[in-house]
Amino acid sequence: MIAVAIFLFIVVIMAFIERIQSRRQLKAVNQQLQETRLRTIQAQLNPHFLFNAMTTLQNTIQNRTREEASDQLVQLSRLIRQVLELSVQQNHGMASLPLTSLSQELELLNDYVELEQSQRSPDLYLCWMFKRN
Repeated sequence: MIAVAIFLFIVVIMAFIERIQSRRQLKAVNQQLQETRLRTIQAQLNPHFLFNAMTTLQNTIQNRTREEASDQLVQLSRLIRQVLELSVQQNHGMASLPLTSLSQELELLNDYVELEQSQRSPDLYLCWMFKRN
């Protein structure tokens, strides 16, 4: 009887230890995922992209309306601000917190796509589709 109790106690302890390890692994994977997402966003805002965006903005200023140039400048400014805010969060040890809400992330992606669209193809259209569970 005592042997069975000891055996059950050991099994419970081992299950508890395994559960703690699983939680730690899940937390580490989530943190790596968030850091990867941040690096992805930052990679999109690389110097080559900035150079192209500024060149497009210069072309817009020279050849299009002030309103179009202003819109592009606002989009680029918002995109840079969002990426810098994410960098500040990461540098202050906040990478374990959710980086952005869905609406913030969609706003960032929308600004990025609109800038890319103005640089490359005005015929490019983006449609957001969401499935509710």
